[in-house]
Amino acid sequence: MESINGSDNPDTTSSEQFQPAQLTISRVLNETPESKYIALECSDKFSHKAVVTLSQLHLQLKDAAEILKTTDNVTHDFTNDIYKQYRVQFTNDVKVNVIHPATEKHILKYSAKKLHIFRETPEMYKKIVEKHVNENYMDLEWVYNILDHKSESDRIVLEKEHFIMLPDMKWDGNVSSLYLMCLIKQRGIKSIRDLRSSHIPMLESVQQEAGEAIKAKYGLPCSQLRFYFHYHPTYFHLHVHVTKLDYFPPGCSTEKAHLLDNVINNLRISDNYYEIATLPVVTHEDDSLYQILKNQNLI
Repeated sequence: MESINGSDNPDTTSSEQFQPAQLTISRVLNETPESKYIALECSDKFSHKAVVTLSQLHLQLKDAAEILKTTDNVTHDFTNDIYKQYRVQFTNDVKVNVIHPATEKHILKYSAKKLHIFRETPEMYKKIVEKHVNENYMDLEWVYNILDHKSESDRIVLEKEHFIMLPDMKWDGNVSSLYLMCLIKQRGIKSIRDLRSSHIPMLESVQQEAGEAIKAKYGLPCSQLRFYFHYHPTYFHLHVHVTKLDYFPPGCSTEKAHLLDNVINNLRISDNYYEIATLPVVTHEDDSLYQILKNQNLI
């Protein structure tokens, strides 16, 4: 995600001048009250669109101690036997991510959607899905900028022969919700569909080297980590998600996530396991792929 300034020529001046206050809210794209998250479509004075997401950061122990000590701005909601509920006004940091200028694909990505699941056969992938991916997947320039150290170098947690690991944009930095991303350096591997048994050493190095680094830096052993791929991924450059095992971010459900351990084992069973496998895929009604499959009675 990037910030672009709000000056008279937003394409040529420095991004540091940009402030979210320069944007006007157009509509709510999505919101999840349980995770204190909201996504907005906004625009600047030049009518350039933007996507803004806001999420309240995780409460830490010092915050809890301050809340429990306060006697000001405390409202008692109810008491029922031993159960009591109060509201305490407390200012907590909010993380604001901005995509500006934003395309319709960005806006669609962050909008609430009606989901569908289908079984993607190898034939379906070859005849329909792969062509759709090659023609429509989002620009990967931002991925290559990271791999080439043109941007976000200060965010890199670990760099090894086969991958670069850095925090996911959704992570607030609290270890209890740890979320890291391992970007594979080799280009041209779009997803697990492209993996072969020759990639096993690379995949094993991700698990071993990233696991060791996370234990050293964050104190979490591999037994408390979840390494997995998304299929379909949000962007088609191979990457591995790493999250804390007892944290359940969007996309770690069984219809979307493929554990790295399982992927390695399946490639040991068959060199082209993911080329010939039928895989579950989640899509949504606003996706052009959904319309293509629906028109052919495949959903």
